[in-house]
Amino acid sequence: MSNSKFYEDLYDLIELNNDKGILPNINGIESIECLNNGAILDATTNTARYSIQMKITYEK
Repeated sequence: MSNSKFYEDLYDLIELNNDKGILPNINGIESIECLNNGAILDATTNTARYSIQMKITYEK
């Protein structure tokens, strides 16, 4: 559950930062967005590896 909450919070933060114009330092960047809510790639007893796909839109 806490991992799910982390991804929800990250998704919301990315969206909020886009609205405020807070973006990574990339030449020509226009927006960054999460394409999914995150997924587990693999897990062991004590660790797990997750992935979240993101899209950066920029003008070349």
